[in-house]
Amino acid sequence: MQTATRSFSDCVVARTMEQLELLQRAAQRERRAREQAEGLLEAKSAELYAANLHLRRLYDHAADAIFSFDDQGNILDVNQSACQSLLYTRDQLLSMKVHEITERTESELKQPWTQAGQHAPLQIDGMLRRRDEVTFPAEVRVTEVESEPKKVLLAIARDVTLRTKQRHELEASRKRLRQLSSEVTLTEAKERQRLAQVLHDTIGHDLTVVRMHIGKLAELCETSGGNVHSSSALRLIEGIVKQVRQVTFDLSPAVLYELGLPAAIKTVARVVTEEQTPNCEVESSGNWRSLPIDLAILLYYATRELIHNSVKHASAEDIHVRLDRREQTISITVIDDGKGFEPHTDDHRSDHATYGLFSIRERLAGLGGELLVASEPEMGSSVTLRLPCPADSASPGRRNSVQKESLQ
Repeated sequence: MQTATRSFSDCVVARTMEQLELLQRAAQRERRAREQAEGLLEAKSAELYAANLHLRRLYDHAADAIFSFDDQGNILDVNQSACQSLLYTRDQLLSMKVHEITERTESELKQPWTQAGQHAPLQIDGMLRRRDEVTFPAEVRVTEVESEPKKVLLAIARDVTLRTKQRHELEASRKRLRQLSSEVTLTEAKERQRLAQVLHDTIGHDLTVVRMHIGKLAELCETSGGNVHSSSALRLIEGIVKQVRQVTFDLSPAVLYELGLPAAIKTVARVVTEEQTPNCEVESSGNWRSLPIDLAILLYYATRELIHNSVKHASAEDIHVRLDRREQTISITVIDDGKGFEPHTDDHRSDHATYGLFSIRERLAGLGGELLVASEPEMGSSVTLRLPCPADSASPGRRNSVQKESLQ
């Protein structure tokens, strides 16, 4: 009996020792796993800290000012560039609201913040206010970032003072260029008018007198057989008079100053149709009577150049000119059924035609306009002059008187 009891006790003790040993092994494994987890956690924490530190350095050294704020406008964080550009310390900015550093009120900023959550990023152009109350233009991009439990917005503001200054200088240069171009055009028009007046008053008058004398001589020589020579001389003089009149018109078309650009272009088309035989039609829309004289002169000679190119270089048989003046733009399109050409090369056209297009393009570019060319070999061509439309500064009657005075 005692032997059986002892054997049972030994078994219990052995089993207990075995279980304790298993528990010790499990505890050791758990301890090693915990140590590994703690080591891995420390390593990940170090990596995360290094990444956060690197991100913070990038954040602080970014050239643009960066703000984060909540939907109530409270500034949550800023970078160094924001502090430097606004002349505040970081602690000062963190105690402020966004509207305190902008030209806009808090209510005016609510709508952009709402839109930033729907359409990210949202670009806002405005003015930022420094601590010394000096404002400067800034381009701000606002976007919503994921954050709980409240909405957080991130704003990146770029100082565009230099860009704005350059844009204003460019606009001033364009305005000055526009004024210089206008002065050159008017000066050229005055000189053309002076030469036309000289041709009309001197050479034209003298040729008319010579024609009258030759006519009388033809009557006196009719019985003596000299009529043949006098008739030839009379025809020659009449041809010269006609050429002088044409040159006078080309130099200074009076119809342009009296009736406006569409009437002057229609006169050119009529002359081309009568002398060169191609069919040239002109249609116009809009109010052209109030067009400034400098633009009228520029567009007249440019359009005449295009019509002559269609006749001389493209051998067109049908030419259509369309003049259109709207509130924002002026456009003149010359369409022909001629030889056509490659717009990028102008290979088969003459140097004069190529230079003519280049000259027109440069003159238009100086006024903020453009020259659009659409053409293919043997498929005709379409050339459009397009300019910003100047605002009417005078009534048609007043504008005409200004045009006449400008050329006196």
